[in-house]
Amino acid sequence: MVRVKKRYVLLECVLNDNRSSEGLPFEEGDIVVAIRDAVLTIHGDFGLGSVMGSLFCKKLSKKTRICLFCCRFGPHYMMTTAIPFVKKIKDTPCSLRQLYISGTIRGSLKFLKNFYEKEVTDYKSELKKFEEFAKHRKIEIE
Repeated sequence: MVRVKKRYVLLECVLNDNRSSEGLPFEEGDIVVAIRDAVLTIHGDFGLGSVMGSLFCKKLSKKTRICLFCCRFGPHYMMTTAIPFVKKIKDTPCSLRQLYISGTIRGSLKFLKNFYEKEVTDYKSELKKFEEFAKHRKIEIE
C-alpha cells in the first residue's frame, strides 16, 4: 500500500480592520469553510472534491494569528492558489498570508521559530533606532 503524502501550510490571518491587540474573532472551522469556498470558486467542483477530504486545520493560535493546515499532496496546489482569494471569514474582513509549505510539521515549526527570531531582532533594531532618536531629541521614554 502506498503512503499518503501530506503538505503542511503555515498561514497568517491578517485582519483588515486594524484590531492589533485582540485575537481572532473566529474558530478553526470558519477558516476551513472560507478556504473551501474559495477553492470552489476558483477550481469548481473538481477542486472542491479533491480538497474536501484532506483539508484540516491542525493548529490555530488566536493570539499570534498563525494557523497550520494539513492537506494531501497534489490538491495542496489548489488550496494554495485559492488562499489569496479569501477576503472575509465569518463576516470579518481579513486576508490570509501564506508563510511556508512543508512536508512535515517539524519543518513548519522550525520555520516558525526562525520567523519569530527574525521578527524579534527587527523589533530590537527599531527600538535601538528610536532610543537613539529620543536621546538626540532629548525625549523622555517612560
